[in-house]
Amino acid sequence: MDLQTLNKEEFEKLHPSVQSYLTAGIDTNPYGDKIVSEKNFFNMDLFNNDPYNIDPDLPQRTEKLRENPNYFVEGVKAGTSHALELIGSVPGGLDRFYDWGRSTLGFEPTEDSIFDYAEDYLKDIAHDINPESKNFARPEGFVNKFVYGLGQAMPTIVSYIPFIKATAMAGKGLQTIQGIGMGAKSARATGRFLAAGSALPSGIAITDMIREIDDGKLSDIAISGAYGYGTGKILNIANKLNILPRMAVLGSTGYLSAGW
Repeated sequence: MDLQTLNKEEFEKLHPSVQSYLTAGIDTNPYGDKIVSEKNFFNMDLFNNDPYNIDPDLPQRTEKLRENPNYFVEGVKAGTSHALELIGSVPGGLDRFYDWGRSTLGFEPTEDSIFDYAEDYLKDIAHDINPESKNFARPEGFVNKFVYGLGQAMPTIVSYIPFIKATAMAGKGLQTIQGIGMGAKSARATGRFLAAGSALPSGIAITDMIREIDDGKLSDIAISGAYGYGTGKILNIANKLNILPRMAVLGSTGYLSAGW
């Protein structure tokens, strides 16, 4: 693309940094030797360029977000972003298995399968709506942190429900299996195990494992599953306690697991 292929109207629609690049050219641009390289045809060299020159609207957008953010709304956005990342991990995991299958059969892995597109689309949306990916003023003080956490928790909790429900339904289904033999007995035993209160921790464990399944190592997936199961068991225990010990258990669990 160069100036000869653009008319005035098309040129004015370009990003200011691209206009500057096309107008000045590589030879007169102070960072010209870094703009074009054998590895990257167009590299804006963000470490050396002034971000306010590259994006003239940056100060207005930044200050607008920092002036008086609605922490509940921003928390909902952050929680929704995490939920979309979870959903995006499903096609990501399928793509990982698909590429493994291709490699096993002697074919090259592909980067343009429907799974790739679905994962990229969902995770791009997740990135765009997440305030933490922008110059977001983190909440300070108990009230702001509580409101932000409350907004973040709502879509996060919703993202766990499908797998918890599916695990509970699977437990009921396994309990109804009729017949004889070790297979049927094992299925009924698994069903009783899930029906006895393990649907919640198992559902959380499966959800956390899916978060890692697209690009995590086997150890990361296993650790996430174990952590999710342990969290679910603590919730099961807390649900059987009175209000004060329940608050103490949940509060200490949240405090100790904040780093995770």
